Amino acid sequence: MITDSSGGSAGQAGSAGPPSSASGSRKVATGILANSVQALHEAGVWNHWQTVLFDFSAALPMDSQLGSILAGMFGYQEAPTVSTLGAYLIYLVVALVMFFIPSASSQPVANTSSVSSQ
Repeated sequence: MITDSSGGSAGQAGSAGPPSSASGSRKVATGILANSVQALHEAGVWNHWQTVLFDFSAALPMDSQLGSILAGMFGYQEAPTVSTLGAYLIYLVVALVMFFIPSASSQPVANTSSVSSQ
């Protein structure tokens, strides 16, 4: 641990700790997109399609270990809304299209080795 000038301790960079909902934990892009939709709703900017689809808070609460892991990695929410599910589906469609579109540089490269086969 590193102690700061006030006598308190500051964690080392790269130290692993439990994820919290207020921390800037790293998430995959779908979780970021879904959390952005939720944040826009909480700010009052996006108030469309906010019907809760289902509530997993009794079966898998976000403050459990598995709930914390899923929230940190994938943006899991106990009670997702229609717009959150829409964000996940839009991202999934765009990612799959980009994954399956062939790239322009996928042409085979000619063998240019100077060693001849004998």
